[in-house]
Amino acid sequence: MVEDVPADAELNELELRAAGISYVTRRVDTEAAFRGALGAFAPDIVLSDHSLPQFSAADTLRIALQESPDTPVIIVTGSLDEETAAEYIKAGATDYILKHHLQRLGPAVLRALELKRVRWIELAIKIAVQEQAVVGVGRGRNHGSLGLSVEMRRRRARASRDMTVPIGTPVTSAISR
Repeated sequence: MVEDVPADAELNELELRAAGISYVTRRVDTEAAFRGALGAFAPDIVLSDHSLPQFSAADTLRIALQESPDTPVIIVTGSLDEETAAEYIKAGATDYILKHHLQRLGPAVLRALELKRVRWIELAIKIAVQEQAVVGVGRGRNHGSLGLSVEMRRRRARASRDMTVPIGTPVTSAISR
C-alpha cells in the first residue's frame, strides 16, 4: 500500500476486512521503499494514494508496470477529477476509488484479483497449447520447450512458482475443469 497517512491506510484495511479479504499489507511512502516492497514482498495488488509528499500514484503505476506488470494497481484518493482518473485507467491502473466512497474498495480489490486470476489461467493455457504444438513438431517425439520463445519460458517459470493465484484456486485445477 502506497500511503503516507497511517490513518488512511487503516481505513483501507478496515474496508478490506469488511469485504472478507484476507491480506497482509506493507505500507510504503517513498519510491525506494516501493521498489523494495515489489521485490521482497511481491504483493498481489497495489493500493496507491494519488498524492504523497515524495511520490505519486503516477510514479507507483509506472514502476509497477515496469517491475511487476501482472500486479493490479488501484488508485485510492481523496479527490480526483474525471480526466485524471481516465488517464490513470488508460495508463494501466485497474481502478480508482475516492476516499469518500471507500466502501467500493473491497469489491474493486476482489474484481482486480479475479481479473489477475483469469489472466494467469489464460497464460497457463497459452503455454500448454504452445508446448503441445512443439511436441507435435517432432513427429511424436517430445522436444520439450525448444520452440518456446525466451519470454514464454520466463513467464512459464514465473507462473509455475505461483500456480495458486490470489483467489486461492490452483491454476491447474481451473484448467482441468
